[in-house]
Amino acid sequence: MAKEAVQEEAVEVVEPKKGFSKKKIGIIAGVAVLQAAAFFGVFKFAQSGPRPAHGEDSHVIENDPTSQPVEYAELLLLKSFKVPNTSSGVTRIYDIDLSVVVSKEEKEHLQEIAEQREAEIADRVAYIVRAAPHKTLSEPDLRVLKTQLLDELREITHDPELVQRVLVPKFVPIRAE
Repeated sequence: MAKEAVQEEAVEVVEPKKGFSKKKIGIIAGVAVLQAAAFFGVFKFAQSGPRPAHGEDSHVIENDPTSQPVEYAELLLLKSFKVPNTSSGVTRIYDIDLSVVVSKEEKEHLQEIAEQREAEIADRVAYIVRAAPHKTLSEPDLRVLKTQLLDELREITHDPELVQRVLVPKFVPIRAE
């Protein structure tokens, strides 16, 4: 029995420690701080600083006293121009007036181009209206049609800054049946 008692005393129950030791926590925290410092250093010194904003030279809110406001003028290109369209399944003839907005200084220049290329302008406008789907022609603001016309006019004039906007003051669909 004495042997059994000695064996029981020799076998101690060792309970596992719960959690991390202070040494392990210190090592993990030290590694995390070193990583954070390394990332901060790399990103801080790798970049040269903030980049200038796109609108740095021209401020939207502040008025520039040296700049003069640009004055615009309207120029009528086509008056009572009639073009058929059958995209909706029904033939409609569109009665169109087409004007453009240009700067006052460029109005006479565009007038000369319009007189020289009157047939080309009419042909391209007619093509756009004939090829346009019914959805495009039934928009309340004719945004897609105006954009297409603006692109064509800029191509005809070979100057992307000459024509500012396209105006369609009259756009009347007439059923042809």
